[in-house]
Amino acid sequence: MGTLTCPFHVECPFHKSSVKTPSDEMLARLFCHTRYENCEIARRILAGKPVPVGACPDGNVKGQVS
Repeated sequence: MGTLTCPFHVECPFHKSSVKTPSDEMLARLFCHTRYENCEIARRILAGKPVPVGACPDGNVKGQVS
């Protein structure tokens, strides 16, 4: 995969996850490697808000039923 553009990758639980589905890989390409400004996790980190367990860059939370 390409170079990360996200400055929050070190503290990001999504990025640090060792198991990623194909959907996760696509989210990483869309957010971590190109448009981190649109990432809900990055926004939460910048705002000093907690990042929910299972949070994804698109704002969804794995394991949470809508």
